[in-house]
Amino acid sequence: MKFTYLNYGDNILRKLKASLKTIIVFPDYALKNFYLRKREKNILVPEGKIFTLEEFQKKIFKTDKMILTEAKRPLTLYKILNKELKEKLNIQNYYDIIDFADLFFKYYRELSLAMKQTPEGLQSWQREYVERFETLKKEYDKYLEKNGFIPSDWIENIDNYDGEFLRDYDKIVFVDIPYFSPLMKKIIEKIEKEGVCNIEIMVQIPQEDYNEKELKIERVSLVKENINCVIYENSDEISELVNLINLLRKDKSIKEIFSPVAENNRYCKIFPKYFIKQKLDILDDTQLYKFMKVQNQLLLSLESRKRRGIPVEELRQAFDCDIFRKIYGITDEIFEQFKLIFDAEYKYIDGEVLQSDEVKYLLKAVDNQESLFDKTEEKREIYYLFMSLYSDLLKIQKYKTPEEFIEYLKEIGFEKFRENKYLDITEKFYQAMDNIKSSERLCGKNGFAELFGADTGAGLYTLLIKYMEGIEIREIDREKEELLGSVKSLGEARLKLGGVSYFIDIDNISLPGNLKDGMIFTESQRTKNGFMTFEEKKLIAKYRFIQGIFNSKESVVFVKNIPSEEIGKSQFLDELMIKYNLSVKKNELSKDDIFEIIKANFLNDNFDNKELNISDFDDYFVLKKENTDFKDRKMILGTYDIMNMKDCRYRYFMDKIAKIHGESEEEYGTSMRFLGIVTHKIFDDISKKVYMDIRKNNNYVVDEKLIDDILQKALIENSMKIPTYMDLFFKDIMFPKIKENLFKFYREIERDINGKKVNTFFGEKSGADKEPFFKGEIDVFINGRADLVAETEEGIKYIIDYKTGGRKAEQLDIYSIIMYGDENAALKRIYNVIKGEYEKIDKTSVTKSEIEDLFAEFMEKENYTRAEKKSACINCEYKEICRREFDEREGV
Repeated sequence: MKFTYLNYGDNILRKLKASLKTIIVFPDYALKNFYLRKREKNILVPEGKIFTLEEFQKKIFKTDKMILTEAKRPLTLYKILNKELKEKLNIQNYYDIIDFADLFFKYYRELSLAMKQTPEGLQSWQREYVERFETLKKEYDKYLEKNGFIPSDWIENIDNYDGEFLRDYDKIVFVDIPYFSPLMKKIIEKIEKEGVCNIEIMVQIPQEDYNEKELKIERVSLVKENINCVIYENSDEISELVNLINLLRKDKSIKEIFSPVAENNRYCKIFPKYFIKQKLDILDDTQLYKFMKVQNQLLLSLESRKRRGIPVEELRQAFDCDIFRKIYGITDEIFEQFKLIFDAEYKYIDGEVLQSDEVKYLLKAVDNQESLFDKTEEKREIYYLFMSLYSDLLKIQKYKTPEEFIEYLKEIGFEKFRENKYLDITEKFYQAMDNIKSSERLCGKNGFAELFGADTGAGLYTLLIKYMEGIEIREIDREKEELLGSVKSLGEARLKLGGVSYFIDIDNISLPGNLKDGMIFTESQRTKNGFMTFEEKKLIAKYRFIQGIFNSKESVVFVKNIPSEEIGKSQFLDELMIKYNLSVKKNELSKDDIFEIIKANFLNDNFDNKELNISDFDDYFVLKKENTDFKDRKMILGTYDIMNMKDCRYRYFMDKIAKIHGESEEEYGTSMRFLGIVTHKIFDDISKKVYMDIRKNNNYVVDEKLIDDILQKALIENSMKIPTYMDLFFKDIMFPKIKENLFKFYREIERDINGKKVNTFFGEKSGADKEPFFKGEIDVFINGRADLVAETEEGIKYIIDYKTGGRKAEQLDIYSIIMYGDENAALKRIYNVIKGEYEKIDKTSVTKSEIEDLFAEFMEKENYTRAEKKSACINCEYKEICRREFDEREGV
């Protein structure tokens, strides 16, 4: 076996002699195609064979069996699952098998490439994991044998090796392949031992960096004496992009830009006239695919235990898809109406929810929402829209054949998915349809219905989408006069011999990138079993980067430095900078320059390039208060509004005037707000039932059956607001706890009132807001609804507030003020309905005069001022907008 080591910067083409009896094997199509374009070809002299490693392996590993392609493999795996296997593997539908199948086939391919039957050195938990695969493999092998099938990536096996093809050749040259699997290493040794062909391994790396025994690189040394490399650092993508464009525009040639994550690059979307993608778009990029993907996700999410309702989170995501909203006519106004329903704590939505009194009240309560109601039919537009998309899901659920999907999309109209930049979307869709039809015979005589049963519609839809993935589509040709560059994969940088190479995304997140593969093996276990290790993957990534740098005459590297997101330079770049004493160069365009460019091009057509004082924008968070902010010169405030205004006027503006509401953090289960609403309603319903008995008979004993009935009613009424996995929690834990604390509450209040005759015992008692609390340029009205108010014959007043979370004593003071004119007019109590704690509040937290001063000060101020103390910002939903907690200036 011959080893040829090339220096970095050497022209690999000049070293290759493609005689008739020679096979040349490249690692990928990029290097193969580069060779085919650049080689000196003599048409009078026939060439040998030229392959990628993948193509070569297809020639030497043979099978007489029918090959199952990547799309067909999960289908056949799902087919062999019986009820017992499904339960054991926790697989409920076809969608569940996709990721599992990927790991399953990857695991056995790893074993095959490592020439292992079973892995060694496993711990007990790993053996349990592997045993699941082995149980399934036994059944799958029977199915494959019976039908004469073999998965496409299981063909690479020592048992399938056939070297007959090689006997017509004298030599095989493997070019720039940094790693051979144990299987390929064995094959290469076998070829050489049997004297079939001479083997040459040609790599562009120092000899001391390559392990000739194992046929793989084992280090990447920085061997050049010096390099010409310039490094620019930016704190965001726009700064990087504008500075890159500034460099590229210095001459007219189209530049090559290399990235370890080229597939994620957005340059061509941000500035399409300057950048083109390296690869063709695929069906996954089209509006048609995005619509189908969203609709199928909704279909799969229908919850049978909740009246087949759609989970709210799935509906939210669907409404984020522009094409989905377009097809169903969901305007911004309609979307805002749906958000009102989402914010009402619903976890599932169906037609019954949209026809409920609560939703009707929600929509009517919003300004200018009366138009939602059709006065003649008494039906809502939002209801019609929802039922349109919902009935489509139920219809698709019953589909049995691919043809039904075609007819459905024809009903919608393929023209609605047409995109001017693509030429053949419809044709490629029908190509995917033909592929799925070819798979139907794998399912049995009843087609897909035999495989998926009652879930045929959802299973077939999932399968169809899977078949659409990765199909390339053609784009219209573009004018190239203004093109500056194209973003290519980092591996192609090694082809750039001489000239200037531009590198982006050379950061710790992208290079070497996420090397995990979903398998369960440790690094030492990988080494022991002959699997490719993460360190070997990391070495290959480093090798490609160093090749690109060293093969170029000059390199320009752009790297993002975003400490808040833990993004910084790749360790490979750090090593390069230390070795060659490189430092970060200052960008030609500062952030101020970029701001001017953006302003000139996007914000003001008449921008005259005058000096711009960026400091003018430092106080962007200062909000001027205008009388026009208040309709009819009135402010109507609840108790929480007053507390918010007391802490931060800015927060009041964002909530009540601008009506900007941040996205709430994902809640697991139900929120404390929901729990509070439910318990308040339960306690209020009880108080209405026991009121007369307390007033007439001084009897505080609550009938147990009454409580049980009200709790059961609450459970039913809130079913669509409780996730399925919390049904038992509410039924068996939370509601029994509320029941227990209901009894305790009435014992506590009986003890507190101490035998006095009760005249009033009302829940949800409102304070009046007919007269303004504060008069001025703006009249202020305040109101509130106390949870429970009791008054005795002696004139003693009690205000009780139910809590499920933290206490806010100020609220009780405000109730006392708006109901009785003074903060001390009533005795104040807080009852924690979860803990069963009855607390007497003796200390006053806010007085009537303080509230009057608050309003007077508010009216005097010109701006909506921010909180004085940063502690008020900790849980504020607007903290990322106003940035108060990051600002050191006071009094702003």
